[in-house]
Amino acid sequence: MMTTPVADTNSLEEDERFYHDDVVDYARFFEILARRLNLQAAWIITTGPGAMLQLVQSARVDDRIITAYSKALAREDAMTWQAIIRRQPVCMAEVASTGLYEEKIRQIYRADRAAAVALRSPILSGYAGALHVIRNTKAQEFSAEDLRLLGQMARDLDRAIETQRQVRRAGFAMPKGDSSRRLTQRLFAFRDGARSVLPDATISVLDSTLQQQI
Repeated sequence: MMTTPVADTNSLEEDERFYHDDVVDYARFFEILARRLNLQAAWIITTGPGAMLQLVQSARVDDRIITAYSKALAREDAMTWQAIIRRQPVCMAEVASTGLYEEKIRQIYRADRAAAVALRSPILSGYAGALHVIRNTKAQEFSAEDLRLLGQMARDLDRAIETQRQVRRAGFAMPKGDSSRRLTQRLFAFRDGARSVLPDATISVLDSTLQQQI
């Protein structure tokens, strides 16, 4: 008998749950997030094959951001990579980049208060991403407590997404095979000497032939 996994969102009050009927309610999630953190806008970025970045879920996002991100800003998005690498919330002001992504945020939202936190696999299993949040210039900068809450909300979303993924997989017949050989991490980046840049990725999980080529 197969039991249905339940998303652990105990950090939220009952009336603030965004996972129900085995589905993540993103509109509800963004509504709760915006209320608890006093946000002007928020969106989710995911990595994918070839280490490309894509804006995939959003709330109150101007179409100009979506268009610009798909055309050029994805290449300038240092916040996503820093959040993934650091595994903790990062503020826009502390991320070194060319500034084009940040400048577009200021231009469209008249805001210079932005932060990002890593998500484990927001869309594709094994491919990390990040949750970006925006406040307008009149709002206070993100405090340590704000960033702690942002990290907590991100983990709640991670658990809900993984539960939804497990439920959907349970409805399909999976091919038989050695599950121990399946990679849970599909995004890799290495420094000299094959040292991993990403905290959850290690060269040891790869085939010996690939290890030698790297």
